[in-house]
Amino acid sequence: EGVAGGEGEEGELPRLVVLSSAAVTRPLWSEEKQREYPEAYNIPIVKLNPLGLLDIKRKGENKLRSVGVSYTIVRSCGINATHPSGRITISTGDTAVGRINPSDLARVLVTMLDMPVSTHKTFEVYARETQGFFDRGGTKGDCQKQLETVIVDDGTAAS
Repeated sequence: EGVAGGEGEEGELPRLVVLSSAAVTRPLWSEEKQREYPEAYNIPIVKLNPLGLLDIKRKGENKLRSVGVSYTIVRSCGINATHPSGRITISTGDTAVGRINPSDLARVLVTMLDMPVSTHKTFEVYARETQGFFDRGGTKGDCQKQLETVIVDDGTAAS
């Protein structure tokens, strides 16, 4: 079982940072979980799951976890070029609903390359509207704090 705040080897950086999607586990949710999180389940990408895209991404995540390389899996919420830059929010459980602009997402992905606390973790990311957040140096410090509470993946398949 994972441990909050843990990471791979002492100070190990992820060798691979993968961009996946929020919602990859939602097509498998039980009816009870669907009722518990209707705002997360009743979105078009989950309802349509075009060409089984969410299933393919979930299987890719599971494969990555099994190969033994240090990694970070970032599950982005809706990427939207018109969404304003904002405060990065990290969550787990695949229940996040939100938006992030491509520039904020790119900054998050690059930041993870230099964050041992992100190693062997999977999490969702979106941005809350806050003008000038990155201009104030918010990416690394804010992500660091939030990632300390994210549990290290235990190596079992995401479902």
